[in-house]
Amino acid sequence: QYAEFLRRSHWVRGDDYGVLTAEAERLARELSQDTQVAEFRDMVRATRRLIDDLPPMDELAQLVDEARRMRLHEARLAETGTTGEELLAEVRRRNDELEARIRELIEGGR
Repeated sequence: QYAEFLRRSHWVRGDDYGVLTAEAERLARELSQDTQVAEFRDMVRATRRLIDDLPPMDELAQLVDEARRMRLHEARLAETGTTGEELLAEVRRRNDELEARIRELIEGGR
């Protein structure tokens, strides 16, 4: 969970970093003899300030994140071969749209 917060992963969207902090605090109390747990708690505390200072994800960052997820989805569909061609074609179409919009944003920012 901690690494996902650092990456600003879609897996933690809607999650509260405070819950992670509270869990790290709880574990450090329960496992007070474990220096690695205490070190982890300290990292979570220190990182809190960094995460709080991050700007919100702009459209480009959100599109790149979505494109990454969709490419993984496409690869899984193609790998299993059990899905219909229509679904795979729809995922590929969406990937093409995402990539076109990403290109627009990058080229427009030059």
